[in-house]
Amino acid sequence: MSSLVRLLAPACLLVSVPLLGVAACVDAPITPAQLEADGQLKHDAGQAVFGAEERVPNRQRAERLQLTAVLAGVAEGPLEDKATFILGEDESVNLHLRADKLDESRPVTFTWIHGEDRLESMGFLNPTETLKPYASHELSDEDTGEWTVEVHSGGPFGAVVYEREFEVVSPEA
Repeated sequence: MSSLVRLLAPACLLVSVPLLGVAACVDAPITPAQLEADGQLKHDAGQAVFGAEERVPNRQRAERLQLTAVLAGVAEGPLEDKATFILGEDESVNLHLRADKLDESRPVTFTWIHGEDRLESMGFLNPTETLKPYASHELSDEDTGEWTVEVHSGGPFGAVVYEREFEVVSPEA
């Protein structure tokens, strides 16, 4: 029997059951005979009553995010909101944002979509009172056509909190 105790001891806490004279695990199943009619454990059931302390759940407050955005050909200086970018004149497309009604930083994913291609970058929206450059895409000759920029809450498959379409054209157009 001592070899059985040594074998079972690491796996469970052993207790002595006086009526049977054998060792048993404390995680033994509760039988119907050990329960009251209301489902509570009988006080003389030979089992200890354990329970988690009841806690009041923390309340979370939903934030209504409001974004003000500008797509500009420059990262700094005077901003002109554009829907069309011209290769050679514009070196990049810059997304400037202001996050209103935001109490703390929030992780976001910036997604630039062109045809079947998706370019993603992670970032954080911060509470600001002015427009700030958050994401940009450097333009190249292969970039002509329709584009969409999206801002996703959290990861790339989070809720879309901002979406904007724009076009990149060659100088001949």
